[in-house]
Amino acid sequence: MEIVAPDGPSLRVGRQELSLGDQRLVGPLDWAMQARSFDAVRLSGQAKDLAYELFGAMTRAPSDFEGGRSRGDYLAGAQVSVELVEWLSADVYLLYRHDGPLVDAPTRRRDIASPGLRLHGAHGPLRHTFEGTVQLGDDSGVSHLAYALAGDLGYAFSRARPGSLAMGFAVASGASPTERLREVDNFFPTNHKFYGFADLFGLRNLVDGHVLGQWKAKAAPLTLTGGLFAFSLYDDRARWSDAVGRTLGHDA
Repeated sequence: MEIVAPDGPSLRVGRQELSLGDQRLVGPLDWAMQARSFDAVRLSGQAKDLAYELFGAMTRAPSDFEGGRSRGDYLAGAQVSVELVEWLSADVYLLYRHDGPLVDAPTRRRDIASPGLRLHGAHGPLRHTFEGTVQLGDDSGVSHLAYALAGDLGYAFSRARPGSLAMGFAVASGASPTERLREVDNFFPTNHKFYGFADLFGLRNLVDGHVLGQWKAKAAPLTLTGGLFAFSLYDDRARWSDAVGRTLGHDA
């Protein structure tokens, strides 16, 4: 259900896709056969020069099980966007998630907040984006402190030579037994479009540098895309996880 006020905000209630910025933390996973959607409430609108969005979603329903009860898992977010100058806009956001107990993990309780900033824009053929987030919270009694940074700079060639070239980086902390920093909670991202088509990495315990290129044929519906990635673990004592969070070498 969606309610749209004339020249005002819109309210959508029910099953829907959610997306935040470049989708590094929240996205619809639209490259997969079954895209991601949420049971959610979302309010969005414009107030003078500011665009805003508020949403709340239930990611797992409340349940009762032997020896315990769970209120379910929840996701909430708020974002304010503003154009600073013609070639630069800013998105300021806050994400929060709560994960309750499970049958096979009756003591699980996670509460994590992730405030962040995304700067993006275009100046002529140049495209640029930079995003950073810090995470604070509690993970079953263990203090959670983590951070992630990512950026890309791209150049679009002229119509005479259709195509583009881009370079960028991503850094995300990982958890090791002797360090205070924990592994970044990647929330619900669309990782596939950022860290290589093999899906061997997500925004967790990661250092990534990459160069991307695209060429479009002028006389035929043909587009060639290529990428060169250099990956390493932020902390080689911490786990290596793929695009959907599975620990490589351990999880099936």
